Amino acid sequence: MSIEDRKRDHILICLKKSVEGFKSTGFEDVEFVHYALPEIDENEIDTNVKFLGEEFDYPILINSMTGGHALAKKINERLARFASKHNIPMGLGSMRPALENKEVIDTYRIARDVAKDCFLIANIGINQVKNYRDRLCDVVNMVEANALAIHLNILQEVIQGEEVNLKGVLSLLKEVKKDLRVPLIIKEVGFGICGEVAEKLNFVDAIDIGGAGGTNFAIVESYRNTKNADIARVFASWGIPTALSLLEVVNSTDIPIIASGGIRTGLDVAKSLALGASIAGIALPFLKACVKGDKCLDNFFRKIIIEMKVCMLATNSKNIKDLKRSPLIIKESLAEMARVRGINIEKYARRCQM
Repeated sequence: MSIEDRKRDHILICLKKSVEGFKSTGFEDVEFVHYALPEIDENEIDTNVKFLGEEFDYPILINSMTGGHALAKKINERLARFASKHNIPMGLGSMRPALENKEVIDTYRIARDVAKDCFLIANIGINQVKNYRDRLCDVVNMVEANALAIHLNILQEVIQGEEVNLKGVLSLLKEVKKDLRVPLIIKEVGFGICGEVAEKLNFVDAIDIGGAGGTNFAIVESYRNTKNADIARVFASWGIPTALSLLEVVNSTDIPIIASGGIRTGLDVAKSLALGASIAGIALPFLKACVKGDKCLDNFFRKIIIEMKVCMLATNSKNIKDLKRSPLIIKESLAEMARVRGINIEKYARRCQM
């Protein structure tokens, strides 16, 4: 099966099958302290955020999804127009197919063609960095990208039948960072990043934690690769819950963080920011809304923003800076896991807005 067919299958499987893992994101164990007397005008709530040197109207990223197939071209075109319209960043799917077949470059390039001012993030897998070391700048140039994401997907690669050899890759990533003219983002694809890995990545410009609780690519691949389906199902509940991964990375590095992995509501976005993320990444809900048309996209996004603003109002947060200082109670399973990992959760409950 060609890579182009694989990309088509990924889209269709995500749209038609149950692809979210059996693990919770952990956000249900994060609660804001309700502020009953907010002295703010809800119409003046400011959702602007700065990320990687740019200012965006909302703290939301359309996370990397697709490319390399005709169906992907239509999706990327619609999402890029939407991202440009609302001044939010957008990630593209893995661009390996474009490096191996020039005929599919336009399925990625369409995003730049229709959205000249959109902040676009090019994307390539960690397992391909060695093979395409000299062509990573090509990946960026293909779409005039504002940043490059290198995604970590070792479980997906193994289940796909790919050989994984990451020996010496950390040193290689440091070399890549020196050569790039755009920011470098390291991202997981649904199994989370722990504090120990975050500490080793202190030279990159941003980390996308890609925690467990959202789309699980072990499950996605189990629908495609029946040979390894039993192995894939064993790992259906593998990974670090998004909220725990976020706590781990926030407490291990000062690097800007993208919170992703099962972000489904505006309240999830708000909790991510309050836990320390710079911005929240959403993929599957955008994909499902996108294929239904512009109106569904608008309705989905409007719902997310309203939910986030309601949370900001109820925490007396005039802006994202205030929201990030709002007191949080971290409880039950998430609290236990965080404490075992040496994270001080009490500090979140005792902080206050200045």
